[in-house]
Amino acid sequence: MEIHEISDERLSDLLCCAFEGGSNHWINTADSIEPLSKNVYNFEVPFENDGKLEIVTVDNEKYILDRQSIDSGLDVMQNKYPRHMKDFLDENEDADTGDVFLQCCLFGEAVYC
Repeated sequence: MEIHEISDERLSDLLCCAFEGGSNHWINTADSIEPLSKNVYNFEVPFENDGKLEIVTVDNEKYILDRQSIDSGLDVMQNKYPRHMKDFLDENEDADTGDVFLQCCLFGEAVYC
């Protein structure tokens, strides 16, 4: 799989799965620190204009979600969590898939299980 084959709309869908429920058990806050674009769900996503989200965990650790971390997260999910990647590619993602993806983006692995 090449990253450019996945549209921003599909990545946005996956992030919505994380932020609307999958990752709520470990995210304390998520705030934009650079201009973000809005997806079809009116959710801010860091795809354009060097957009960045600062995510603070329940452990008060800060991480940045940006385009680079999203691309990296796809690679990590493909290599470490192929079942979740398959669910995403088959358009069968859910809150768990989104959660694993976001953790791959930020931590390089699923830390909060």
